[in-house]
Order: sequence, then C-alpha cells, then structure tokens
Amino acid sequence: MKKFSLILLTCAVGAGILQAEIMTSPTWGYTLDMPEGFELIDKTGNERFLFSSTVVPVQLIVSVYPPSRYGSAEQALEDMREQLSAEARIAGFRWREQGAAIGQLTFPVPGNKPETRQKYQGWMEAVELPGKQGILILIAYTTEEQAGEYEHFIISTLDAVYTDRGSRFETGPMTAFVWPAAGEQSYPLTIRGKTVTVTLDADDGEANQFVVDREFEVLKLYLGSKHWRTAWQRYYRAIYRDAYKRLERAGFDIFNALCYGENPVTGDEELTAALLEWTQGFTYTRVPEGSDFISLPRVLTESTGDCDSRALLLAILLNQMNLDTVLFISPEYSHALAGFAIEGSGARMETDLSGAVTGTGRDGYLVGETTANVPPGQVAQDMADPGKWFAVIFPQ
Repeated sequence: MKKFSLILLTCAVGAGILQAEIMTSPTWGYTLDMPEGFELIDKTGNERFLFSSTVVPVQLIVSVYPPSRYGSAEQALEDMREQLSAEARIAGFRWREQGAAIGQLTFPVPGNKPETRQKYQGWMEAVELPGKQGILILIAYTTEEQAGEYEHFIISTLDAVYTDRGSRFETGPMTAFVWPAAGEQSYPLTIRGKTVTVTLDADDGEANQFVVDREFEVLKLYLGSKHWRTAWQRYYRAIYRDAYKRLERAGFDIFNALCYGENPVTGDEELTAALLEWTQGFTYTRVPEGSDFISLPRVLTESTGDCDSRALLLAILLNQMNLDTVLFISPEYSHALAGFAIEGSGARMETDLSGAVTGTGRDGYLVGETTANVPPGQVAQDMADPGKWFAVIFPQ
C-alpha cells in the first residue's frame, strides 16, 4: 500500500482546481465550515481530499475510513503518524458521545533528503461518525517555520467540523478537548421584573472567549481580501456555534420564567420585545484590545456588552425558543442589529441565502436595536440604508 502522504500530498489534479469552503459529504454526512479561500486540488473518490488555502500557506487533508479499519480514533491517528513518518502527541477523548482524538504533529516534507531538515507542522483530529459509519480524519499543516503564525487558522479549521445536525449547535472537537466541563455555577438575572436563576458551566465564559479571540485572529487574515464578508460571517457563526449549547439550559429557564407563572408574556412578538428590552438595559461595554467582543456567557450573566455581542446573544436565545433570528452587520455604520422573523410594524430587511440584503419588504426580518430603548422595528434614520448591511444567518 502507498503511504498516505504520497497519495494526497504529491498528486496533481488533471481536471483543474475547484473552490470549496463549506463542504458537505452526501456519502458520509459530515460538513466542514472551512475558512474562506480553500481550494480543492486533489481527491480520491468520496473518501480523500486535499485542500489548499489561497489566503495563507496551509493545507488540509480530509479522509474517511470504514469502521473496520480502526478500532478507535486514537488508533487512526497513530496510523496517520506512522504513514507520515511524523512525530506526534496524540490524546483521545469523547465528543458528542463518540470517540475522538487530536494530535500535534511534525513530519518531513515528502521527497526532501533528511539532511535538508525541511518539515511540516500542524494538528490532526479523528472523530467517529454517528452510527458507526466510519472515522473522519482531518490533518491541517504548514511549514514548521510558519506553524506558530498560522496555528489559530489551523485549529479553527479542524474545529469547524459537523458530523450530524446536532453538532451544528455544539462546541467543536478541538475546543471541547481544551475546555472540558468544570462544574456548574448559578447566576441571577432580572427580566421583565422576574428573577431568573440560570446555570452555566463555571468555565463557559473563558471557553467562549477562547473561541472569540482565536476566530478574531483568523478574521484578521482577511483584511483587504475579497473574502472579507464571508470571513466575517464565519467569525460570528463560530462564536454562535460554541455558545449555543453553553446557553441552552439558560435559554430554557428564561423562556419558562417569561411564558409561565404570573403575568406571562403572550405570543412571539411580546416575547421578542421583552428580551430586546432586557438587552437594551445592559451596560455598554467595549474592550478595544484584541477582538473587542465579550464572550456570550459573560454578556448573559453580567448584563454587559456592545451592539454585536448583545444582538448575537439575542439570536441564540430566540433561536433556542424556535423564533428565527439573524444578525445584521454594517461595516459602514460600525453597528449591529438583530433581525426577527415576527409580525409587527417597522423597518425590515430581506436577505438571500448568502446573507446579502435584497430589500425591505414585508417578508424581511424586523430589525432590533439593542443599544437604544426603542421597540422592534425602529432604527436610527442615519443607519437605515439597507444597502449598507449584510446578515449572518444561523442553522435552524
């Protein structure tokens, strides 16, 4: 059998180069939300792919093996280590009730003589697919000299794997390994005059901030790039995905407190208005250094944050309550709004599937301003041009 490195690292594609950023495998059921600018440059059937980034010098190997090939995810990575003649540290863990493993590796550039000492460095992960379909393996790497510079990009790439629908709402495997459960902690909130006690993991704030800061480092690589808008959308999708499960129990408790008991809210419009009014009362906080985005568990528990962190928190909570909500971003206005798929009068923005704003018709999302005490549908007149906004649409 040929070595894995020779199969994927040294082959050319006669049919040319294909664009691929969000890749879904109908055969195996997994999806990769890769950073923008990856191109498919080689493939073997529906099992093996080689991608190369046109933005940074990083390559990504994707392969799937049948369940009979390996007894565990750790065993799969050990085999990859041997095939690549790599030095690697490998650790196993559980992700979504399935076996998983990650490893940091260094391996020689194929075809180079040992004395040249040229090497690749990066990370690899293996996750068992649901229903014992097989094992998915991802290996992302760059040159050893550039590994530190692009490590955030590499880890972000490997973290953005979905093995089923539910994994779109749960922390990625790389982050889950670094931030295991640390124990519950309770926080009191006051919403519409009602006291709600919510429970989160004690490390949820730090863990989500870890994702925020990592994804910001990735986003910075796209300054001036033609991919800037889609990179920005991916940035918010990554934060949303990581925070969704962390806040799921809190969203359930908030919904029950508002919709049941004394003086319950009635209807989607009143529920949305109540949560919007609550976020409008938060302390306006910015952290100019770094990402300038406060982790969503902290926004929730400390009632603080700026426009995009508040609007993204609203999007998570309302989507958890089965109310379709999006995030609107305007680079020109340096502002963010929530968008609600509810009845009501006021300003609306229609979008296509890419998030481009296509109009202001009645089928659009009713806008929600989180930093001024106004009802849904109202926005400052000097920020009302729909052509200066785009949407971040989240999985339902």
